[in-house]
Parts: sequence; structure tokens; C-alpha cells
Amino acid sequence: MLISANHDIRETSIEEKRWEIRRLKELYEAKKLSGEITNISKEIAKQLNISQRQAIKYVNAEKLIPELSDLLNQNGISLEDASKFSRLDEWAQLKIVELLNAKEP
Repeated sequence: MLISANHDIRETSIEEKRWEIRRLKELYEAKKLSGEITNISKEIAKQLNISQRQAIKYVNAEKLIPELSDLLNQNGISLEDASKFSRLDEWAQLKIVELLNAKEP
């Protein structure tokens, strides 16, 4: 409830939103094990008043390598791209970082 209240009251950075969702996911995983809920992303979405699709993107972003995670936190890549990149293996994610760094002036 505290995470939800803080989320509603103040504007948060993407890094803070990611922390909120990571923490809610941990809490809902325990509830899922006990049979209290069946769909974690649906519960996160409801708690934070975001779409389930958006919640899934945030959850997926937790699978990023640290370099891409940092880029997401610094708005160097979008949440949409982060979710797509998270499906790739570590080698492919490293190649994406190299390509993104090569683009910078």
C-alpha cells in the first residue's frame, strides 16, 4: 500500500518506478505461491494504475544487462526498446550497447 500511495502522490523517475515494480513483483510472487493471486503483472498494473502491458514491460526490463539497465534509467533507451532487448541473450545485449555507444558523438 505504501508503494502505491507514494506512486500516486509524487512524480517518480523511471529508476524509482522500476524499483517499485521490482518490489511489488517480489511481494506478489509470495502471494501467488500461497494461491492468493494468479497473475502478477495484472496485480502490479492494478496497484500502480498502469496497463498490464506496461507492467509487463517493466518486469521484462529487469532482465537487462547492467549497461542497458543504466541506459534505461538515464532515458538513453525507451521502456519499449528495453523490453524488447531483454528477450535477447547477454551477448546480443552487449552488441546493442556497442552499437548505441558507437552512435554517440
